[in-house]
Amino acid sequence: MRWSDRVLLVALCRGAALHYLDGRNGVKDLDVWAFYARHPDGDFPARWRVMADFGPSELGRHPDDAGYRGRHVDLIGRSIDATSDAEPVRAVRRYLRMAGTTSARALAAKAVVALDPPGLLGITVWRAPQRDGATSAAAMGTSGRCCRHRRDASLCSGSVAQP
Repeated sequence: MRWSDRVLLVALCRGAALHYLDGRNGVKDLDVWAFYARHPDGDFPARWRVMADFGPSELGRHPDDAGYRGRHVDLIGRSIDATSDAEPVRAVRRYLRMAGTTSARALAAKAVVALDPPGLLGITVWRAPQRDGATSAAAMGTSGRCCRHRRDASLCSGSVAQP
């Protein structure tokens, strides 16, 4: 089965995505998810995960990441109920709203920020409602910027161990 033709969206997810949006959430690692259109012959392997080293960056290195030069990156894939020509942001938002899997619920509890396709880089795909049930003005469909650096694709953490 060829999955490269079925990629809808690649996104920074969970805590690092939330930090990208609010600058307050700490960054332990980077969770990068690829969302694939469901294939008629079967789903993308749900347990597929690759760990990589982000390398030296302003993020520094997490103290628990022995053997890494920078933050560790979890690369994860998931098929979602969408066709390969679906609008990526809408398809992923629908997946998260449906909350039909443990993964969808975990992702929906924090944030999702688009990395690829290039035209969507930095777009807020999802941000969990605030504790009072409200959604901030920057929550959906806007560009996320790190509050301290004010530039696309910047992530930072107030407490990092330097290499």
